[in-house]
Amino acid sequence: MSEYDVETARHMLATGRYLYVVFMCHLALEKMLKAHVTAVT
Repeated sequence: MSEYDVETARHMLATGRYLYVVFMCHLALEKMLKAHVTAVT
């Protein structure tokens, strides 16, 4: 899902929707961190 969010952010960047780019990157990063913590613990 985080890859999907990053791809969505790329499309938003291309259209100039910068607020949504930041939001989608935030979601992607949060999902990556949760996956990392789950894998480690």
